[in-house]
Amino acid sequence: MPTLEDLFLRLSRLARRAPARPPDELPPGLANRVLAQVRAEQDAEGRSLWERLSLGALPFAAAIAALCLIVSHYSKPEPRRADAELLVQHLVVSGFEP
Repeated sequence: MPTLEDLFLRLSRLARRAPARPPDELPPGLANRVLAQVRAEQDAEGRSLWERLSLGALPFAAAIAALCLIVSHYSKPEPRRADAELLVQHLVVSGFEP
């Protein structure tokens, strides 16, 4: 069984025999990555800070609005008093004076 040192020596010997790449040739895909990054930066500059923050916060705002609607729907509202009760309350508070 070959040892790690034997494998390393074989790998280095094979690497020395590999043909050298011409200096003017770019690695494959590098030009595409660079152009994509430049375009992304240009697109990001076009949007204002307000647009970037508002679009990112939209899901949270929608979730909070839905939560508020659910809580307000299930909370117990005060029962409305009848008009007679309001009249009696007014008379009691005013001391029966016209």
